[in-house]
Amino acid sequence: MQEELYARLASTEEVVRHQAIRYAIFGKEYGYLNQECCPNELDDDGYDDDSFHVWCFDGSEEKIAGLCRFTLPTERELYTEIFCELPDLEVPRENWAELNRYGVMPAYRNLASTSQIRKLLMAAAYPELIKRNKKLVISGVHARFYTLMTRQHTPIATIATTPRAVPGYYEGYFSKNPDPVIAVKWTITDVGTYSGILKQ
Repeated sequence: MQEELYARLASTEEVVRHQAIRYAIFGKEYGYLNQECCPNELDDDGYDDDSFHVWCFDGSEEKIAGLCRFTLPTERELYTEIFCELPDLEVPRENWAELNRYGVMPAYRNLASTSQIRKLLMAAAYPELIKRNKKLVISGVHARFYTLMTRQHTPIATIATTPRAVPGYYEGYFSKNPDPVIAVKWTITDVGTYSGILKQ
């Protein structure tokens, strides 16, 4: 039974727990992650040090409803850049953040709950995005989830549908190519529309 959903940023000490839940979703359930690259059943892809992480809980912090990660640009390509040919986004790359590893636990995978969880995760991230002077959030979204998000009237704009060949390291880390990936974006104003629903 669903109680009260709320979201907050994860602490540095919680990153390993975040990696474990991500592996449970993207490795064990979806089969996207190569188990040989995740011997400890942790999704440790090397991006966590350049990211901040968000939880969504249901009633208590023992009951995880969803999670995601916002990765900040470095010299290394972001996942959206790896999977899609991006056009000129007219915002300097240093002012981007990438939403990735967005996952919802099985019990919450219905239209109402997934929409609420995504809004709460974005709302929790908003102050941190402002603090870091981010003006654009990008994401590479699997085609089936893109369809779901459009049905939920999510304020996103499609920026690329052209797939790229996945280079060497990622061919090893991913056990199979994900579903077709669509690159989308939110302006920081779009993200801000979620900020009124955070639990006080």
